[in-house]
Amino acid sequence: MRLGLGLALWVGVGLMASACGLDGGGLSEQAGDASVDGSGGVGDDAQVTGDGPGSGVDATTGLEGGGAGEAGANDGAYRDATGGDAGPDAPPPPPPPQDGGACTGTQASCGTAGQCVSCALSPLGTACVGSACGCTGSGDCSASSQGGRCAQGVCGCNSHADCPTGQACSSTHVCSTSCAGGLTCNGGCCDGSSCQPGDANAACGSNGGGCQGCASSTPTCSGGSCSSACGGPNDGTCGSGQCCSTGQCKGIGGSSCAPSGQACVDCTNAAAGSACNGGGACGCVGNGDCKNSSNGGACLLGGACGCNVASDCPAGQACSSFKCSTACGTVGSSFCNGGCCSQTTCVASCGGNRMCDVMGQCP
Repeated sequence: MRLGLGLALWVGVGLMASACGLDGGGLSEQAGDASVDGSGGVGDDAQVTGDGPGSGVDATTGLEGGGAGEAGANDGAYRDATGGDAGPDAPPPPPPPQDGGACTGTQASCGTAGQCVSCALSPLGTACVGSACGCTGSGDCSASSQGGRCAQGVCGCNSHADCPTGQACSSTHVCSTSCAGGLTCNGGCCDGSSCQPGDANAACGSNGGGCQGCASSTPTCSGGSCSSACGGPNDGTCGSGQCCSTGQCKGIGGSSCAPSGQACVDCTNAAAGSACNGGGACGCVGNGDCKNSSNGGACLLGGACGCNVASDCPAGQACSSFKCSTACGTVGSSFCNGGCCSQTTCVASCGGNRMCDVMGQCP
């Protein structure tokens, strides 16, 4: 009876101990109590040793400490690096074209790896020679600003003829607008430092040599040469001793008279006289210059035609204030040259049988 009761109590205590994780020797380690590292993952492999009666063998859980913890950390790091949640399969942005690797050695892609350029507009030439823009013939230099001749693999010039219009070839075989030192320009002219178009009155020329200024009797640049044109748009002004007559500069004198640079005046029938005086105005130097003057046939002091007496005037006119006219009968006027003075006007006769009185007046 006692033996059966004791055996029953022993079995009951053993079952309770087993349910509470206890054996006869004390507490047993649980697999789930393995250490956890600072990253939040499971630590090193945890072993559970059973000390209960009859166990005799250690049990290993088989968990890797770096598992889920490391995966979570790496995923967070990727998101931090990419700036978002693109995920590990999103491709990185493409590199710039010039960093895309080796150049192709063509006009469109010439140079060293990572520094490819286009030679289409290169002044050195439009061909890719080796790893640089250059030329293999003059055809590669047709649009080059350095010159249209291919020499030693680059575009340049040997003379002004190899350069674009308005440029000269330097001693370094490069075309530019500089012509200092007596260089010849391709067209136009050189003003001593730069090539000019050669169509300006102050810088005229067409053979590429030195420009000349147009002046005096040829003040206008036309077609690269100075001409006598005047009076038109952009025309120059005739120089000293010259006046402009019907679009051409003409020497002052005779029937062409004006101050220098101004439009000529024909003095042939000028009232002041048919000669051109030193001031560029029509006048006289003698009575012969007054034969066609309406002011009178006498050359007065001052170089202008006029009259001193009635005989200096045409018939039927009187001299008044040193000029001839039909006016008469006033203070300072002369008798009429022929005829009579009818009150204030010269007439051929007084009418009827009347004669002029001693003062030349009609009674």
